[in-house]
Amino acid sequence: MTAPALTHSSELEGFRGLLRFAADPLGSLEEARRLHGPFVRYTQSRGDVRLVFDPELVDELLVGGADRVIKDEFTRQLRPVMGEGLLTSEGQPWKKQRKLLAPPFQPKHLQGYASVMVDCAEAMVDNLRGGGVRSIHADMMHLTLEVVVRTLFGSSVVRADEVERLLDQVTSDYRRLLMSWRAALPAWFPFYSRIRFGRARKQLRRVIDELIGERRRAPPGNDMLSRLLDARDDAGRGMSEQQLLDEAITVLIAGHETTALTLCYALDQLARHPAELAALERELAEVVAGRSPRFEDVSRLRYCGAVVKETLRLYPPAWATGREVVTELTLGGVKLAPGTLLLVAPWIIHRDERFFREPLRFRPDRWLNGETEGLPKLAYLPFGAGPRVCIGSHFAELEATLVLATLTSRCTFSLTSEAPLLLAPSVTLRPRGPMEMRVGVRGRPS
Repeated sequence: MTAPALTHSSELEGFRGLLRFAADPLGSLEEARRLHGPFVRYTQSRGDVRLVFDPELVDELLVGGADRVIKDEFTRQLRPVMGEGLLTSEGQPWKKQRKLLAPPFQPKHLQGYASVMVDCAEAMVDNLRGGGVRSIHADMMHLTLEVVVRTLFGSSVVRADEVERLLDQVTSDYRRLLMSWRAALPAWFPFYSRIRFGRARKQLRRVIDELIGERRRAPPGNDMLSRLLDARDDAGRGMSEQQLLDEAITVLIAGHETTALTLCYALDQLARHPAELAALERELAEVVAGRSPRFEDVSRLRYCGAVVKETLRLYPPAWATGREVVTELTLGGVKLAPGTLLLVAPWIIHRDERFFREPLRFRPDRWLNGETEGLPKLAYLPFGAGPRVCIGSHFAELEATLVLATLTSRCTFSLTSEAPLLLAPSVTLRPRGPMEMRVGVRGRPS
């Protein structure tokens, strides 16, 4: 196919576009799609930038062109936090790591993680028992980190609070470094937040390294780390200590924030849509009937799963993902030179009226009534696509479904304000502010 393209010939105009994007990323993408079509070109001083809003083009890029691109510079800048983990590595090292990391995320192992997910959700319900106004974002971040720590290291780990404190400090400090004026200063410039980030990063890596050592000395279990310790490549080699450390930190960071955001936005949307909340409550009353949900319930929790899918459609935590061309690539009939930056925006594709009826409405039933059966292949891609599709997607969907079922069957969540939900897109699609809700707790399950 030949896609329409727009060229801003003036680098000054491109710079102004960058400033607009920095001030309002989502609005800038929406404007570009509305005015200029599914394949938009900007000329910047650092080279060409292409915005990709069409599923067919996304398939050409992320699937067909996967061996001609690498992750964008913004993702590579996460290496000081994650090291050379699966998210940031490239080439043969990435292929090896992907193969070694696959076993813990296979469907046959998910059942063993389900009970941990529900146990952590029940613990959160107990924590919410006092009711009142809560920061749902903070609560969901705590809950999902607890899940990933216990599924990674085993349910007996006793340092989850320490890991959470250090991880929050490292990620929040680095987000400030990456998304502010501080990023323009040279890496050696010793301002306080950079020094604090370095100290916290060192402490976090030391604690994770100690937990890996403790798990290595203990009998094998059903946790992810036990499986990673046993994993071997085609030559019979396992992960190095450095690889284990980098992958453990990557799993901790990437494995909890996106699910926490999905839960936040699902609870917000259900509070804003009483009919959809009532439909979910009816399903929970029929399927779990007052007890805690279990792994075997998930196939029957169809509406709950649809709520998760619809939330991921409207509020994809990975709202945009970037690639950089390293070997000449033809996309939509256009030849792209090495160095070209391509930005794929699920935020735009998921809200395109060509693919979704009433695209801005929260309608979980669209996933159950046959309405989405004819979607183009990549009109829905909350976890990416191609060889680098999120390795933990099944884990994340299972966790979101079980935790949402647990929380909504045991608690009530209501808005403290009818004001629109405000978003702060950065590395992920975060809420702007604490995202407060009023919480009530029902009785314990039998």
